[in-house]
Amino acid sequence: MIFMDVISQIVSLYRENDFKVRKKAKSCYIDLTEDIIFVVNLQGSQWSKCHYVNLGFFLLTDENNNRYPPHYHCQARRRLDVSEGEDKCYDLSKESGLIVQLVDERYVQNLKPIHDIDSLKRTIRGMGFYLSRKGGVIFETEIEKY
Repeated sequence: MIFMDVISQIVSLYRENDFKVRKKAKSCYIDLTEDIIFVVNLQGSQWSKCHYVNLGFFLLTDENNNRYPPHYHCQARRRLDVSEGEDKCYDLSKESGLIVQLVDERYVQNLKPIHDIDSLKRTIRGMGFYLSRKGGVIFETEIEKY
């Protein structure tokens, strides 16, 4: 399956940059700290053969300590390459290299400075992530909510 190749390439990218990474199905999980996980997920479209690339930060809490959270449980989320209010849907057979390149350029080095909740807040603000309602409560910030 092409999506597994893309996930494997993304996992390799993070491992080459000294991140602790796990993968499961169409997702990979990058442990930034003991409590902060970055999630990269490939989601197939209902309408075509293309895939969306979902990104999210998941903060482990006493109530929610799943080390393999679905992307939609992340408290801060976005999609790769969102422009003009539309989500980009990628044809994996033609654009798998582009996906890996964009993740590398935007979401590898920028994650290295994250070491606590304050550095995570700065990263979320700077990278255009949106907070879920629960994320707004957890992060206690005025970042735009969805």
